[in-house]
This record gives sequence, structure tokens and C-alpha cells, in this order.
Amino acid sequence: MITYLNLLLLLVALGLLAFTLHKVRRIHLKQYDADTLSDLRIDNLFSQIEALTAIQQDLALSVSLPATRGWAASPDFLRHIARTAADTLPLNVVECSSGASTIVLAKVMQKNGVGHVFSLEHEPFYANKTRQEIRRQGLQAFATVIDAPLRSHSLSGGEWKWYETKDLPKSIDLLVIDGPPASVQSLARYPAIPVLDASISRTGCVMLDDANRPDERAALLRWASEYAWVSAEDLHAEKGIAKLNRNSSTVQ
Repeated sequence: MITYLNLLLLLVALGLLAFTLHKVRRIHLKQYDADTLSDLRIDNLFSQIEALTAIQQDLALSVSLPATRGWAASPDFLRHIARTAADTLPLNVVECSSGASTIVLAKVMQKNGVGHVFSLEHEPFYANKTRQEIRRQGLQAFATVIDAPLRSHSLSGGEWKWYETKDLPKSIDLLVIDGPPASVQSLARYPAIPVLDASISRTGCVMLDDANRPDERAALLRWASEYAWVSAEDLHAEKGIAKLNRNSSTVQ
């Protein structure tokens, strides 16, 4: 009887030990995950500060930029589009949505000595806010915010809500896609290429923000198969950026 009791107590002790070790391991793994996440956040924060500093130095900004956190374009995205615009000297830049990106691109146009930014904005509040910022920065000659309510477009056998485009230039050298928001519908940014493809110059460039999201990845695949826009480069950024060019075999 004593032997069985001792054996039972031993088994209970072993069970408690195993349970305790399991709990300790789970706590250790959670702490490891928390530490890793914290390190990633710190690294990303440093990258964003680094990008913002680079923008300020490259463009010799004398006036501060609007906020670049939350829904706004991230500093790393702004740095990439600024350098692309500086390298390619576009005459007409079209961007989907307005904000800090409008100011950065307009500043590049000013520095280039040529070019104009046309920003499509479906929210009147943000359109007016960006116009105020353009005036504050003294960039009225280099940027125009277009009131572009979302309307129905018949594309690829379906109906899509996308910007009104009647006030856009006939030729586009750089297209920056950072809207409309995903809440509008599934693949909300897909219509950008179907609607504007014919207006983008032969050597034009397209830059897509939030390229790590599933909807944007799906849009990239459709653009490649339906309109021969291929990813020239996947740029490192916290939200992902895809830089697209026309497939060289389709350019005449």
C-alpha cells in the first residue's frame, strides 16, 4: 500500500513539475516574442527618423512637414518617391490621395525647376487641409489638389468605386498610388492602372504604397497580367513599396 502511495505521489509530483516547466517555457517564449517585437519597433522607428532626416536634408526644407504617422504616408515612402521624382524629372505627377506626399513631391518639382503635382482627393476636408499646407509651404505653383469624388467605373467585368479623373493632365510621367482607402471596397487601388494606363507615358513609372497588404499584392498580379506593368523593384519600407515599369517588350 505504501509503495503504491509513494508511486502515486511521485507521479503527481512529476506531473506538477512538467506543468510548471510548460508554464515557464510559455512565459519565456512570450517574453522572447515581446522582446523581438520591441526590437523591431525600435528598428522601424529609427528607420523612419532616418528617412525623415534624409528628406529634410535632400529638400532643404525650411518649413516642417505635416504629420507622417498613422494613416499618413510614412517617411520611408516619402523618401523613395522624392528620390524617384528627383532622378526622373517628371513633368506631370499624379497621386491618388493627398497629404504629406503632395508637399514632398511639390518640393521636388520646385527643386527640379520643372513639373507639377496633381493630387486626387475624394474627401473635401483633407483636400482643403492639403491646399492650406501647400500655401503654407509656398508651393502653389507646383501642386494642385483636385476634388475627385469616388464614382463608379466599369472595369474588368465589374463596377469599381474610384476617383473622378476629368481634371487630370493627358500625359502622366509618375503615378503615386496611396488611395483610396481599403475600406472603400476589396482591391480598392486596383482601378488606378485600368483607368490611367493609356495616359501614362511610355517611360512613366508607378509607385504603390502599402504593397505588403494582400489586396495590393493581388492588384500587382492583375496589373502584370492585364496591363504588363511589372515590378521593377520592391523597395524596403515599413508598409512595403512596389516600383513598377512597363514590361520592356510592350514598349514601342
